[in-house]
Amino acid sequence: MGKWIGIKGYKRIKAENEILHGQNRYLRRQYKELKDAQDRFRTMRHEMENDYIVELEYLKRKQYDKLEEHYRQKAEFFPKKQCLIDTGNIGMDAILCSKMEDAQKEEIRIELENRVAGSIEIEDWDMSMLLGNLIDNSLEAVRGLEAKDKWINIRILTDETAFFLEISNPYEQNREKDCDGNYLTLKADKLLHGLGLLQVRRIAQKYGGKAVFSDWGKVFCAKVFLYMNQGQ
Repeated sequence: MGKWIGIKGYKRIKAENEILHGQNRYLRRQYKELKDAQDRFRTMRHEMENDYIVELEYLKRKQYDKLEEHYRQKAEFFPKKQCLIDTGNIGMDAILCSKMEDAQKEEIRIELENRVAGSIEIEDWDMSMLLGNLIDNSLEAVRGLEAKDKWINIRILTDETAFFLEISNPYEQNREKDCDGNYLTLKADKLLHGLGLLQVRRIAQKYGGKAVFSDWGKVFCAKVFLYMNQGQ
């Protein structure tokens, strides 16, 4: 007979599945956006030779108004809004682009310091879970604040062997901890949303690293240190 997991176990598994579906949606959306952009650039490259011939002819005849209109039409091939983050890790790129677009819609400022040296040897799933949970927590914390306080700072630093992530944001409510020193969620669904920081700690342990959470002066800060090639 299978192991009885109980109501709490069932809810935990359901919550983890919802997180998985969410990360997959981010990756699919990012893939589609990148593919659409590649298709547009491929079309432009194919037509570029003929464009040069037309442009030179406009210049020779001093038909600058037609040349200007020609440029305006070609500019329509470029995406109106395109995320240009390219760290070499698809999980990181997908989550960062998606979350930064979400923040922009809500007029939340995200300052990103991204210093990535070489490839990031962390599984895409782990990376998307790590960033997704922490940035979601930050977005939730600043939504109800005044405009001047709607900011999130993200630092990503790597070398050949280690990965360091720091995310900080202001918050309004007091953050309580349980008896083990873990931060309690501010959301109504304690079981579902309490999984976020727990997942972050598990990922840190998987890669032989550490996750540290602190708050000072109404600013919450999460720091995560991972060793690369430890989670394989």
